[in-house]
Amino acid sequence: AITWKNGDVSLAGTLYLPDGNGPHPAFISLHGSGPDGRSAFTYARYARELSKRGIAVLIYDKRGVGESTGDWMQSDYRDLAMDAVKGIEALVARHDIDKQSIGVIGASEGGWTGPLAASISQHVSMMILISAPPVSPFEQGLWEYGFALKSKGLSEADIEEAIALERVRGAYQKTGQDEAVLDTAIEAASARPWYEAAGSPGRPGRSGERVEWYIRNMDYDPRPVLEHINIPTLLLYGAKDDLVDAAESARIMREIAQEKGKDFTIHVYPEGQHNLTSNGIAFPDDHWSRIVDWVQLKR
Repeated sequence: AITWKNGDVSLAGTLYLPDGNGPHPAFISLHGSGPDGRSAFTYARYARELSKRGIAVLIYDKRGVGESTGDWMQSDYRDLAMDAVKGIEALVARHDIDKQSIGVIGASEGGWTGPLAASISQHVSMMILISAPPVSPFEQGLWEYGFALKSKGLSEADIEEAIALERVRGAYQKTGQDEAVLDTAIEAASARPWYEAAGSPGRPGRSGERVEWYIRNMDYDPRPVLEHINIPTLLLYGAKDDLVDAAESARIMREIAQEKGKDFTIHVYPEGQHNLTSNGIAFPDDHWSRIVDWVQLKR
């Protein structure tokens, strides 16, 4: 067990160490959305598999979850990134960790907070991003909504109309303004054949902890941080991800790498879902060796 503090928030984690005295390369793993703790499948699996292969991994309870204090719903992405930055400092202080080979693993929401942590810390030399959206949470939510509507059999034209309504709803949710514009849009949409299949979207709520958290973070744009950061980055996507548009994300990341001269290695697993497995638990055969080989190459 390992603990550290970020201001008045206390974070509790577990450091998985490889056999031997080290010093070992190490990664800190950042959370996906919601109340994620150390026991979540992805963190625990990565920590076990990578530590068996010579890479230390620090996983921890998100603030307000498990043994960590604070409240993630009262936070923004910078707060969550700073929790990781302080965890990285705890790694740097250890004699069994290679201070020149410390990295960040960010999966899903960690695709926003991971690069932010890496850009703040002076100690991060590499980064692994899993199913990382290169767009804002709001835009990523529209992708997710579009996937869901497509699976219900709606046409591209109907999906475009539904997403256009979501943009009007999102603008209202953020500001509370232009109620008449929203009500007119909802009324027009309610007559469309797709409206019921799309969940009969009405006026969105603007109160409640989760909604307020979302409003605070919905327009976070990860692109400036991705364009600024200058460390080797491995980006992994699953072609069958129904939350994040893998093909479009990979295209945008390649565009950033080309325009800004970044050391990005991008791979899309043909059968991968959001957590890169094909069935929720089975990772591609070459997954762990792909990560370990890349780490050895970039150390």
